[in-house]
Amino acid sequence: MKDNQGSSLECVKNHIIEDPNVAIMAIDNKCRLVFANNTYLRVTGFHRQDIMGRHIEDFNPLGRTPEVLRTGKPIKAYFMPLNGQNTIASSYPVIINGEVIGVIGRSLFLEINDAYNIAKMMDTLENDIRSFKIREQNHQRTSNDFLKIIGENASFRKVRSLAQAIMPPVVKTRLVEV
Repeated sequence: MKDNQGSSLECVKNHIIEDPNVAIMAIDNKCRLVFANNTYLRVTGFHRQDIMGRHIEDFNPLGRTPEVLRTGKPIKAYFMPLNGQNTIASSYPVIINGEVIGVIGRSLFLEINDAYNIAKMMDTLENDIRSFKIREQNHQRTSNDFLKIIGENASFRKVRSLAQAIMPPVVKTRLVEV
């Protein structure tokens, strides 16, 4: 059973690391590339043997990983051109025992258009939420106006009390909620 769980976990890790939609790379404390997933290699057009162990700025001078290594602070969601492809990336320090030993960089969006599409979807959702809130406020206002009119009527209160007295409990609960 443990072997099966271990292999499942390994499979999940491989899927995360080799996600075809996320470019991932890592540098050590000397800014040398120590890891690049296949998506990073595909997007940049580099071959693994040509860049592994090299200083990141030799082949990716616009990257922000050296800055993260120097400061120890992550940089999130920055514009990053990769081989003529516009991406959004983030870089995070790898800290062990208080020491920055490297940096992991990853793309958030391989295509800038994906970020624009998500922003459009968020705008649409925000507009829908605003619209629903306005409808709900109008509905509550209308319901409250109706209750104000009929709630003050003594005859209506007597009829409602009589109806509640003879109703089954489930219906009573619904009537009280309205």
